[in-house]
Amino acid sequence: MNKIGFYLTLGLFSAASFNNFAQTGPELNPLQDLLDHHKYRALSAQVEQMPDHQKSPELALFKAKAMYLLKDTEALDTWMTQLLKEHPTHAQLHFIGALNKFNLAQEASIFSAAGHAKDGLALMKQAVALDPADLEIQHALIGFYSGAPSIAGGDEEEAERLANAMFAKDPVQGTVAKATLLLKDDDNVDKAQAMIEQQLAAAPQDTDLLELKAAILASKDQDKLAFDLYQQAAELAKKANDRYSYLYQMGRLAAAKQQDAAKGIEALEQYISYYQDSDDRQLHWAKLRLAQIHFAQNNFDKANALVQQLHSEKNEQEKFVKELKAFEKQLKKVKTS
Repeated sequence: MNKIGFYLTLGLFSAASFNNFAQTGPELNPLQDLLDHHKYRALSAQVEQMPDHQKSPELALFKAKAMYLLKDTEALDTWMTQLLKEHPTHAQLHFIGALNKFNLAQEASIFSAAGHAKDGLALMKQAVALDPADLEIQHALIGFYSGAPSIAGGDEEEAERLANAMFAKDPVQGTVAKATLLLKDDDNVDKAQAMIEQQLAAAPQDTDLLELKAAILASKDQDKLAFDLYQQAAELAKKANDRYSYLYQMGRLAAAKQQDAAKGIEALEQYISYYQDSDDRQLHWAKLRLAQIHFAQNNFDKANALVQQLHSEKNEQEKFVKELKAFEKQLKKVKTS
């Protein structure tokens, strides 16, 4: 699988998977706000303080989402066994149970990984059966069939069949599914792009299509075009998490590919402000990208201040630590020159 296809498959199982699962109501709105701001620990703690939260599927769903996104995998798996017995017809709980099983499979030994993946597949298929109209769950099922090895339940033919069935019901989302499958193979990137562009002619303001085309263009190093599409998607986005995801990509391209610095700074500052003091997994990356743009603009004090802030927050992700160290060397050279 090429880098963009791999990225898109993983994206199916991220916080974005919950965008269509917004829960609203006077009691639930504050919880949804915590989820939207990626404050998962605060969300879990607040739900636990609410009476009968384990009996309410809506409240249990919030806590399950928080535990999943915090990768509290073992504890969530144990709790899910109880939850699904109590709420056997709740599609979203089955969906999160499935995603958590996939996390277990990734963390498990080679001897037990396939079993966890197959358990997750069974839960995912139940979720689809319980709510056949939910395209987000169907996208995740297609992503699993496409990305998993056959020993764990992967089935490329079934993935293609489901994508074609989705296209018959919803051409836009079906195009996203079919194009994502094509992106597994570098030789099909142009074909996927043509498919997306054809659908964009009919739905020019669809942000899923714009995002996918932007990702393809970025993978081809057509950075200015990708930057402009992410900006367009951010302006059109109806959901906050989608908007800030596109803003982050603008900032990333500004930092790594020397795109519009002023717009990149503005985009990353908005991102950082929205997710400040949260459990957002890209927040530290957003601060590093912002520091890199300031460095390129000779704003060394601002760059250094962000680096010091990152040190105080401590992040042990190997790729991030490596890039942060490399950037610090650049800063030190400027200080000593």
